[in-house]
Amino acid sequence: MPRALPLLFALLSACVRPGPRADRAPPQLWSVALTLDSELSRADGAPLAPALARIGEVSEARTFQVRGDRALTHGDGSHTTRLRFLGPDDPAHGRVVDLRHFDSGEILSLEWLGHASGPGPGLEVLSPIFPILSPKVPLLRPGRPGRMITAWPVAVGADRKIRERIRATWTHAGKARVEGRPTLAVRYVGEWETEGEDAGHRPAVTVEARGSIEGQVWLDVRDMSVVAHDFRWERRVALAYPGASGGDLGLVQRQVLAGRAVQQEVAP
Repeated sequence: MPRALPLLFALLSACVRPGPRADRAPPQLWSVALTLDSELSRADGAPLAPALARIGEVSEARTFQVRGDRALTHGDGSHTTRLRFLGPDDPAHGRVVDLRHFDSGEILSLEWLGHASGPGPGLEVLSPIFPILSPKVPLLRPGRPGRMITAWPVAVGADRKIRERIRATWTHAGKARVEGRPTLAVRYVGEWETEGEDAGHRPAVTVEARGSIEGQVWLDVRDMSVVAHDFRWERRVALAYPGASGGDLGLVQRQVLAGRAVQQEVAP
């Protein structure tokens, strides 16, 4: 029996994944220009209260950069990339979000998003920027579209959790040189779904949204990173406020997010 112990410990050790290690991949930098247009209304068609009417129609244009520094590689093969938002004139300037993802682009988690959300930075509203910079693209061949479902979490705090999901059809669009790089172009169209709640309110506010997405991505043929991405995502967001002052309140917001992300050379 004692002879079996070393073998047992060896088997147990083999089942333990190695811890994260430092990742020395080169940094990446994207310039992003986008517009966010929104219209707010009551679900029952009644007029908005004055405080809400001031934000009934909003059109916002933003330009910023996102620098991605690979920080860690984990035992499951995923990576943590630290995304830093830059742009002195943008309210998200200096905010940091840690993106954990696979090489395929699949997003596992977004850390520190709570520090980059809310009035001003508003990165919980602009959360599509993460799959826009890290899209999960299926293996494609000319003339043979591919389907892909991908989801990512938007957790602003322990009580504010939303799940975003897209179901897209991707098509091969040929090869081209973009920003001086050889790229593979792919197009996509699909559906966008959002579900979650803000349990910080009592009772909880629920969020449900449905919409559509379309765009074109140019991927570097060497590392499949996003060289450029033109996008237009839109959705209808339904917010339910049970027990609001004056009775239950339902709000509907139509959002359109459109723009372009382009990878830049990184200064030393």
